[in-house]
Amino acid sequence: MLSKCNNTQCLGEDELVDIVLFRAPKSWQQEMDRQGLDPLTKTPAKVVEFMEWIKKSKDFQSNNKVAKIDNNKGSNNKKRTNGAPASK
Repeated sequence: MLSKCNNTQCLGEDELVDIVLFRAPKSWQQEMDRQGLDPLTKTPAKVVEFMEWIKKSKDFQSNNKVAKIDNNKGSNNKKRTNGAPASK
């Protein structure tokens, strides 16, 4: 097992993958799930390679946001910022 060591601490491959996943955007983690990649079974180098592929991919749009659906459109029950109903 490959590990990164300094004078006080050694990190195993699984710990390195955990750190990389912790800092990865949620959309990248979702893309790994979508493609069936289990990063915990891969080496840190393979996980980083996949993330670099996601970053370079022209098809992947990590900045797309899901639009919120407002179910209260047209509602006359508007409230003030303090929670009291607005006067009509």
